[in-house]
Amino acid sequence: MLAWLVQLLLWKFVKTRCLNLLQLFSNPLFVIRLSSGVYTWWHWITNGNITKDGITRDLEAMKANGIAGYQLFEAGSGIPIGPVESLSDEWVDLILHTLKESERLGLEFAMHNCPGWSSSGGPWITPDKSYANNNVERN
Repeated sequence: MLAWLVQLLLWKFVKTRCLNLLQLFSNPLFVIRLSSGVYTWWHWITNGNITKDGITRDLEAMKANGIAGYQLFEAGSGIPIGPVESLSDEWVDLILHTLKESERLGLEFAMHNCPGWSSSGGPWITPDKSYANNNVERN
């Protein structure tokens, strides 16, 4: 569900606020330019503890310190719950604000595929359903 939502948000952003896809594909040097530089993970230690002002200040600090882009990673397990619920309308508005600010500052945006470590497991995953190391021998 989240992957679909992110794709929809990114499509809306690209279609309405960024270069159109045809221009992107017809000018690969633009993509190469955006893909060069120092990148970082940007953790939203959220559970709703995010604001537009905080987002803008963080992104401006990244730009001022030579960061070319980031991967947004929302972490919230074990953190006191704040006022913005993940995937709510307000959360989507904050993601759109993040995209607009990234465009304004020339920062490249990437996003983790789910809130927190939920794709990696947690205390709710019993050992029989956890990651496993499978080895295959070939003769």
